[in-house]
Amino acid sequence: MRVIAGSAKGHRLKSLRGDNPRPTSDLVRGALFNTLREFVVDRAWLDLFAGTGAVGIEALSRGAARAVLVEGDPRCQQVIQENLGATRLSSSGLVFRGRVEQALRWLEHQGGPGFDVIFVDPPYGHGLIKDTLRRLATKPALLAPGGVIVIQHSVGEPADPLPPGLAKAHEASYGQTRLTYLRRLDGD
Repeated sequence: MRVIAGSAKGHRLKSLRGDNPRPTSDLVRGALFNTLREFVVDRAWLDLFAGTGAVGIEALSRGAARAVLVEGDPRCQQVIQENLGATRLSSSGLVFRGRVEQALRWLEHQGGPGFDVIFVDPPYGHGLIKDTLRRLATKPALLAPGGVIVIQHSVGEPADPLPPGLAKAHEASYGQTRLTYLRRLDGD
């Protein structure tokens, strides 16, 4: 696994052995960033279930202003911290050490501008997509006006039905992995 583009291009990222976490492949990350090209430079990213931090680090490498990487597993937290340091992106990346629901409450209380991109990549097959989207729908200030939520999930674990307030904007599959892009319905 490596950083595909930007200031840390080509840098190999450390990961954990085995399938837990399941890192976002170079192919899927490349497709994600090609689709979200206008949402990168000088933008704010929230990476939920960050795993090794590959997506948040890729965003920072490509010019994102800041990224908050949320991860509950202490082993992954350490890997993210090491990857941020090795890519010299620590000053723009914040690792939230805790569960997603804790992070969303904390971020909501912080106030400030919302995130331009909220990337959601929960472990497959644990039913976390719907719960996470429900939580995000009840915290609309976390998504900046015009922002996008992207869910990475298995083709066998659909994101539908969506909670009120969110609508599907685009969807694409890459083998057994699907990226579903969502926007708020209120027009922001």
